[in-house]
Amino acid sequence: GLKTLKDEVKAKKTKLKSLLMQQKYISSEDEAWLDHEGNLVDLETVVDKLETAASKRCTSTSKQNDYRGPSQP
Repeated sequence: GLKTLKDEVKAKKTKLKSLLMQQKYISSEDEAWLDHEGNLVDLETVVDKLETAASKRCTSTSKQNDYRGPSQP
């Protein structure tokens, strides 16, 4: 999932940044990739929010299942 994507992006970023450090040419497509697709901050934020929401939902569902109603005398 996300880890695989991060690993793939990291490998490509490392390669491109290495070329830039050596003052070698990279294509405009690679530059655009570094600026957009290669930037996982937005994706990580979305995944984080989804995981938090799912966790809260599981906790809420668990609490609802534990509810036994008013106690009977």
